[in-house]
Amino acid sequence: MIAQIIPNISVDCVVFGYDNKTKLLNVLLIERFLQLKDTDEPLVNDYVLTGFHAYEDETIDETAKRILKELTGLDNLYKKQFKVFGDPNRLMNQKDIIWVQN
Repeated sequence: MIAQIIPNISVDCVVFGYDNKTKLLNVLLIERFLQLKDTDEPLVNDYVLTGFHAYEDETIDETAKRILKELTGLDNLYKKQFKVFGDPNRLMNQKDIIWVQN
């Protein structure tokens, strides 16, 4: 049986990096791109934190581990949970709504 996503629970991982040369703190973003099969016009084309929905059979920590591995190839990282947002109507940005529906 294939696990189903839980549409209103997602995990966003903020991956920090420090550049010793420039003395700048960096945050990893990934490109999110979605277009319809019959058109060249993108529906979504932006940069976001590494994140995705939780599956019904995994914990939040397992979701974070899976997301980091799938989206970045990174594993065995130190992880710390900072905040949980629980509003089921939290998706207000039209690009986010389109992304979830496809």
